[in-house]
Amino acid sequence: MRLPDGLIDRGCGGLTQGIVFRVPSQADNLEQLYKQNTEIIAQSLREMQIEAPLDPRDAARVRSGMSVSFAVDALPRRRFLGEVREPRKAAVVIAAPNADLVLLPGMTAKLRIVLESRANVLKVPNAALDGAGERVWVLEAGKPKPVAVRLGVTDGVSTELVHSPLAEGAQVIIGTL
Repeated sequence: MRLPDGLIDRGCGGLTQGIVFRVPSQADNLEQLYKQNTEIIAQSLREMQIEAPLDPRDAARVRSGMSVSFAVDALPRRRFLGEVREPRKAAVVIAAPNADLVLLPGMTAKLRIVLESRANVLKVPNAALDGAGERVWVLEAGKPKPVAVRLGVTDGVSTELVHSPLAEGAQVIIGTL
């Protein structure tokens, strides 16, 4: 039986299964993200500036023009968009339009910067990866069997399969019950 994309089936003799699925289009990219909490600063109320601390390991990967999405604690159901204006060594400056004037100086923003993006790739739940990230486990004849994989980008939940004998729809073990 083929599971719908991303569905978890709790069967198979105490093993929890996930599913390998294809990221179908640009709209559903597998993205490697940089997440950070920071505070909003206003130079103009129509365009806010966000200055966020940046892990030095990620600083070399952040470039001007990269897309940023963020939420603020005061408006938890709303996502805002911005753009990296100026990456620095230990911080990044982000410009965010504020046409409806709902963003205010001093609000705390939770940022998401897309560092890398892939479309039309196979991805696997991170829970299916072994500790070293070199293999996943599948059921073969009712018994767990390791399958070697080579991984690409991750969004912290799923990871791209760059090289793997697994096909779209393959069921992988993601834990035990």
